[in-house]
Amino acid sequence: MYYIKIFISMGPKSRKVVIRITESQARWLTEVIIQEQKTQSQIIRTAINDYLVENLYKKEKEN
Repeated sequence: MYYIKIFISMGPKSRKVVIRITESQARWLTEVIIQEQKTQSQIIRTAINDYLVENLYKKEKEN
């Protein structure tokens, strides 16, 4: 497994998230980084936001 360290600056306090991904996920991430010319942090932040917004929005809509 690969380890990716993501550093997210949130004002004066810095947040760090460490995730484990599979080898195939690391390859996909590398391909997207090259294709979109973004940093791994930008790609993963977008993926997390998309996932959270999609799931939270669906749950709120159901209630």
